[in-house]
Amino acid sequence: GGQGQSADSTQLAALTSKNDELEQQLKSERLKAGEMQVTITELKKRLDSDSDTDSLYKEIDSLKASNKDLQVKLTNAMANNTSVAAGTAPAAKLTGRVNLGWQRLVVITVLLFIVGLCLGVYLMDFLNRRRHGGFRI
Repeated sequence: GGQGQSADSTQLAALTSKNDELEQQLKSERLKAGEMQVTITELKKRLDSDSDTDSLYKEIDSLKASNKDLQVKLTNAMANNTSVAAGTAPAAKLTGRVNLGWQRLVVITVLLFIVGLCLGVYLMDFLNRRRHGGFRI
């Protein structure tokens, strides 16, 4: 009878160790499944963001097309404006050039005045320093 109990106890110990080993494997597989689930979630997020970029590219293309349409309309409107005001267009261009000429003349005059003023101040300083041995008075 004693030998049967020892055989049962060794068999029970073997089954218990096998059960523990299987539980460890189950836990590791559950961890792997959890990691895979996280990876799947991240991949889904990437796919969603990639599809968003596709929609952005489509929106950019549609905006480019509407921009081209607007440029064509603007060109047509400008062509219509010049044809309607053909009699007044040369006069407008001439006055525009005259105004631009006066603006250039005023800017050049102001620049020359400022440059002349700066050169005058420098020349006066240079002469005073030369006269007084390099010291500013």
